[in-house]
Amino acid sequence: MKKTLSLRYAKGFLEAMGESKVQVLLQKQEEIEIIFCQRDFVEFLHNPFINPSSKSKAFLDILKIEDKEICKAIDVVAMAGRLELFPEIINEIAEIFSSREQTYQAVFYSQEKTSSQMLEQIGKILSLKLGSKIDVVEKLWQKDGAKCVIEELDLEVSFSKELFVSGLQKYILDTFRKGV
Repeated sequence: MKKTLSLRYAKGFLEAMGESKVQVLLQKQEEIEIIFCQRDFVEFLHNPFINPSSKSKAFLDILKIEDKEICKAIDVVAMAGRLELFPEIINEIAEIFSSREQTYQAVFYSQEKTSSQMLEQIGKILSLKLGSKIDVVEKLWQKDGAKCVIEELDLEVSFSKELFVSGLQKYILDTFRKGV
């Protein structure tokens, strides 16, 4: 349901404000994600005793947005009680733009920091295989192994050291059993 609502708001923003104004919001995507990771801000949004216009004003002040059209659009979302969907709305807008441009974002998960050259190489290889431009961003995680996900294309490739080692051991044992 969140995805459907987010997509509707994203399309509404594009239709009402136009691509240039929506690009301004899209430039704030990283800031929006950081804001919504703050527990205090999320609790502020869920507080039923604070009116939606105050929530909207605080959100706009944090992002330093002064454009009247953008402010009105965010006010509409706040009045509907859907301000907590804003990160998803921005992600939907980004997906709409990237699908038009045939540019997708791959998220590379690894336990250790990966060099920028390696990320570029992964992006080039994926671009050649998929026939689209792929931008690779890195996120650290605690699991052993690596994973690359392109959500827009519903594609995931993962590699686990444990699974590789166990598969290799199994292969070697099978080879010895067969007498090769």
